[in-house]
Amino acid sequence: GGTIIEATGVVDGRWIRNYSGAVNVKWFGAVGDGAVDDTVAFTECISFVQSLGGGEVKLEAKRYFVKLSTIDMTNISILGSKKPKPNSADTSLEDGTVITGPLRMNGSNITIKNIGIDSGKNHCDAEYAGTPQEGLTAGNVSTQYNITIDNVYSMCYAQSSAVHAVLIENYNNGSVTNVDTLFGAAGTVLKSNGISVNGLNASGHSSYSLLFKSESFLPITTGSAVNVNIKSYRVENPMYYTPADFDTDGVHLISSTSDLSGITLSNITTLGAKTPIYFDALTYVISSC
Repeated sequence: GGTIIEATGVVDGRWIRNYSGAVNVKWFGAVGDGAVDDTVAFTECISFVQSLGGGEVKLEAKRYFVKLSTIDMTNISILGSKKPKPNSADTSLEDGTVITGPLRMNGSNITIKNIGIDSGKNHCDAEYAGTPQEGLTAGNVSTQYNITIDNVYSMCYAQSSAVHAVLIENYNNGSVTNVDTLFGAAGTVLKSNGISVNGLNASGHSSYSLLFKSESFLPITTGSAVNVNIKSYRVENPMYYTPADFDTDGVHLISSTSDLSGITLSNITTLGAKTPIYFDALTYVISSC
């Protein structure tokens, strides 16, 4: 259905609607019931928006079942309707916009906002034979620019699984704001320069909850973390874990092959970490920790 306006003065032709604004994944067939595979709809929607030069992809407060390899999301903003929360058993995310994990991406000028990435127990058991999966990962071997992660919940499978809830690698400039991470060995891992963190809640990570790591491909010369709350074990669900299970760092700053400097930490709280803050950096500033 719809309205068709015939062009005049030509044999064949129609007017083309020049659309601008957010593009909803449901227009490409996404169902969002957590059962129907929405992968094709998701990727086609992103490709369409990129053909317009970039823009916003809208997701409603539903559960989108997608299984993606790394996808180019240059100039794309993924905008959900509501940040979800864990269910009472800590096995899945609910009550909001949820994308099943892992969500792997690269490209410059990316925004991810108001969504949850669910690589929790229920999803990994059903789709990956119980093998833990990453949550949200961005970046590759070439330097990229500008990434914004805002009001996001990333959930992994278990506290000891060697996966990242959030990994941002090889970016210049970006922000991580109002982000919650749950489970996986690593919470938020920043192998990028110029990333500011403000409002991070990390729980149930067995290795480190927040990591700044300088690599040979991109030395870190500036970065910051403000208002970070870390619980190394899952206080809300102690039947899973006890403090004795963890040999963990809260905030970890490390340089393996290149200089790391210019990191500022402010208003950091940790509970249960063997080493609340671990430093292997040239310069840093600490306040209110």
